[in-house]
Amino acid sequence: MPPQTIMYSQLQPWSVVGAPPLMEQVSGPPVPTRVGNFYQTPRPHPWRPTLGYENVEVIPLPSQPVTNALMDPCYNPSGMATEPLRFPNLVTGFERNPAHAARAALYTRYTPYEWTQSNLSHYNEADTNRNFAERLRGDAVRTDEKTATGQRDSGRRLGERITDTVFWRNEVATELERLIAETNLLQDKRRDLEKAIQDIEGPLHIAQECLYHRENRIGKYILLCIETRKSLRMLEKISDSSLEKN
Repeated sequence: MPPQTIMYSQLQPWSVVGAPPLMEQVSGPPVPTRVGNFYQTPRPHPWRPTLGYENVEVIPLPSQPVTNALMDPCYNPSGMATEPLRFPNLVTGFERNPAHAARAALYTRYTPYEWTQSNLSHYNEADTNRNFAERLRGDAVRTDEKTATGQRDSGRRLGERITDTVFWRNEVATELERLIAETNLLQDKRRDLEKAIQDIEGPLHIAQECLYHRENRIGKYILLCIETRKSLRMLEKISDSSLEKN
């Protein structure tokens, strides 16, 4: 391959002669360093930059396919605690050959007809999903209405049951108070009767003694009377009843 002439502007430092290239070598033979002298052009105008040129020999590098092993899409430095953000790569993101990746990245993968058919399919699917969602929403609304109706009915019935329960509880409380009052009255009457029995014990004993003495009379003083015997039997019954209560 014949030597080629490369032009440099003023922005390039003139100390690059004999310096290694700035690009990092990936594969292939080493890139030769710049050899030879550069030639500076005159500077006739102040606004025109100074130019220079040198002769270099271009050596073509062997073809090397781009694979995932040659580059890291996301550099992860050592000691980093969090996982770095990864971006998709159109070239290295395919598992097939690089030619297919480049062709897929630069050219359209679908024809207009296929694109239209895909859009129609997506439209139909979206319409079907919308109809299904509409039916589902209607079912949800009806279920909500039925639930609200059932809740109102249940609340009404529970209110009625609570009212009935409160009413009967009040009735039971009233009846209990009445029974307690009656029991207190019966207790008072019982105490009165017990006091009356205690009060008649003395006169009863005296009457009983008198009747006994009357039966023990002799001679002309004996008086047999049916009423007297009945009185004695009555006194005995009263005495027996008092003993049973005690």
